[in-house]
Amino acid sequence: MGVDFLQNELNVDIAWPEGESRNTWENAHFTKKMLDKQSIHHVALVTHAYHMPRSVYAFQQAGLTVTPMPTGQLSQQSSPSYWLNWLLSAGALHISRLALHEYLGLLFYSLK
Repeated sequence: MGVDFLQNELNVDIAWPEGESRNTWENAHFTKKMLDKQSIHHVALVTHAYHMPRSVYAFQQAGLTVTPMPTGQLSQQSSPSYWLNWLLSAGALHISRLALHEYLGLLFYSLK
């Protein structure tokens, strides 16, 4: 999806697209193998801010030096009334799900 977005929406040419991976860990390792052929060892890693810690870890474990470039910060706007911030909302549940997915993924990667 990222390559399509860069090419179709931002008109960015991708010199070395990696399209075989099924997850971030595989993406990091397949990218490392591809970039080794070009003697490239340092990457600018662009991904969602919430996904950045796990992505950086995976790419560093693959043997690449990473400059993080996070996008799309997620935030909850504070309610005018402090007490309303404690009520459940679909947006808060979505952000909680993303956070849980990322933390569990990072734990899983650290056990590899």
